[in-house]
Amino acid sequence: MLISVLGLAAGMGFYSNKDLPLEFLYIAVMLMIVLSILWMLIVYQSTLKNFKLITMSNLLGAFVTFVLIILFSDNPLQFERYSGATNLLLAYLGGIVFFTLFLLIAFLTEIKDDNGKVFHFIRYFHSVPSLWPIGLFYTSAIWVDNIIMWFSPISINLFGIYRYAPFYDIATFYSYLTILPSIMLFMVLIETDFYVKCREFYLAVIRNGPLSELKVFADRMWRSLQRNILQTFEIQLFVTIIIIVISRSLFPVLGVPEESRQIFIIYALGAFCNAFVLIFLQVLLYIGERNRTLLLTAFFFFSNVLLTSLSLLWGEQFYGFGFFAASFLTMLLGLYLSIISYRRVIEYTYITQPVYTATKERPFEKLEGWIDDKLTNQDALDRLYLEKLRRTREQKAGSPTDGNANGNLHPAAGVIDISRTESEKDHAFTSSIFSSMHEDEILDENDSLDQGASLGLLFQSLR
Repeated sequence: MLISVLGLAAGMGFYSNKDLPLEFLYIAVMLMIVLSILWMLIVYQSTLKNFKLITMSNLLGAFVTFVLIILFSDNPLQFERYSGATNLLLAYLGGIVFFTLFLLIAFLTEIKDDNGKVFHFIRYFHSVPSLWPIGLFYTSAIWVDNIIMWFSPISINLFGIYRYAPFYDIATFYSYLTILPSIMLFMVLIETDFYVKCREFYLAVIRNGPLSELKVFADRMWRSLQRNILQTFEIQLFVTIIIIVISRSLFPVLGVPEESRQIFIIYALGAFCNAFVLIFLQVLLYIGERNRTLLLTAFFFFSNVLLTSLSLLWGEQFYGFGFFAASFLTMLLGLYLSIISYRRVIEYTYITQPVYTATKERPFEKLEGWIDDKLTNQDALDRLYLEKLRRTREQKAGSPTDGNANGNLHPAAGVIDISRTESEKDHAFTSSIFSSMHEDEILDENDSLDQGASLGLLFQSLR
């Protein structure tokens, strides 16, 4: 619900006071809401490693979109303005809705119980404060060069609403397609080979294994990482070079202009470096090096802003060099940080453990508790009202209370003792609900948060 509200607010804010048909605006805002929900579902399912489910639902959504495009091409819906664009947007919305519903049904079948803490995520802004700027910086870094180019001499302002740079955006799109092999290959390698070695190391830490054993497992983890990165590097370098070479004859067939191909040549090398920036982000998050990951993403963002801005001053022949230089420098920094981080992984694992557990509530924890208390209070009052209404109807019908002829069931069982006064009954029933909803939970969720963050960055890189 929160994602839907935020998506609706963003859509209405972007399209407010825009000279577009009403039906086009409705579809565009709905698409923004559905895509926002879809993103969260993909991250959740990827954290649970339901990759087959994601792939299957994605293929089915693409198939539905393709069928709807053919259907609307033969029998288009009639609109006063922009009929073709509206039909295409509606077809795409249909496929995305199908994709989202497929994952949403799977999500609802996996979630059995609800502890009532809807806004529990707020406290992680305090407990793991570096995660959200990591995602913010990396997402901004891979988009900021496009945004700068949208205000360059090669940009176009469509209907006074959409700004884009067709030559640059086309080159960007095809460049990111070239790194799909490395993304998929390293995902398989990190989830099979490297993950096993990483798990062995941390299990030895949990079992208080001797230092010699920890060194063996740490060395195995590092050697696995080296082997996987080198294998991915060789394959991706070969794929990138081959595509750049054949682009001279391939792009005219695809209808890509020569200006875009020139940008593509250098941008594909930047995408190649960006793929390994993402890999280094993941391996740093796997061992909890969030501060260094934050440094890496911040460097990527600011260097991309600076170098892309400089490329604008140097002229059109340098478009794409800013992103390539920023990605290349960030890749080198990521390599350096990964090497020194894995050399000290044993020391870092132990020295970062808290000496004591703080019991004082932090601002974000207080905010989360206040919001959830309001929601659970309202929920408890609603349930109290419905329970009283049910019992009133039973009494009017003359039916006895189930399980006890006198109706003296314990309030914790969900039935109010009718021998008590109304205020006592309300207090007992509400207290029984609150006691079950506000039990303290002590969980160590940092590892799952780091893996979820790394998977989120992976899908973000695919845009």
